Amino acid sequence: MDPVLQSLIRYQELSLELSRLNARLAEFPVKIKAIDAEVETAASALAAGRAAVSDHQKERRKLEGELQDLEARLKKYNEQLMQVKTNDEYKAMQHEIAGVKGKIGGVEEKILVLMEDAESGDRGLKEEEKALESRRKDSEARKAVVREEEARVREEAEKVTASQGEAKTTLSGEVLDLFNRIAQGRNGVALARAREERCQECNVRLRPHLFQEIKRNDHIIQCDSCRRILYYVAEAPASDSAPA
Repeated sequence: MDPVLQSLIRYQELSLELSRLNARLAEFPVKIKAIDAEVETAASALAAGRAAVSDHQKERRKLEGELQDLEARLKKYNEQLMQVKTNDEYKAMQHEIAGVKGKIGGVEEKILVLMEDAESGDRGLKEEEKALESRRKDSEARKAVVREEEARVREEAEKVTASQGEAKTTLSGEVLDLFNRIAQGRNGVALARAREERCQECNVRLRPHLFQEIKRNDHIIQCDSCRRILYYVAEAPASDSAPA
């Protein structure tokens, strides 16, 4: 095979492999970000739970303040009740006292509900805190695996880059320009195998005499359809052993 054609095949193989490795390298930051996002989501849920507990505590303190005010008013009404002189005044005071007692009962019920919610919320927060800590440890372990794989792929990419650079030195600027022009817009594939009188990339049939010329692999020939550089690889001989 013509050395230039052979170098082009090697250069394309390395270029495609490098593109594949670079695509994999681009995935690792996304994976790390996704793992971090899981932890951030859990942390946000825990923060929301803490905020809810804090709101309950504030509401409870507010209700406890209202309860103190109502109890003070009830005490005052009871004292005034002892001083009334007419039956109408006594009934009116009794009505006020009943109203305050009703409000006290309502506030006490709300405080009780908040206390139960707070107890349940505290238990939930403790469980979420443990789950978050466990998730953080798990995420660090997962990220370590991802980073280890990233380092391996990066090392492989560096080796391929070095090999690609060596292959590039064997090609002239004119040949490289031709390769790059063809590869652009064709997913980096500038060379195509010719097989059974067809270009294996665009599947267009080749003229018989052109196919015979391609089979010699002694100079650059481009596909009339897709303009890729064509080369020929002989088919592996069929096995002589027949199936039992």
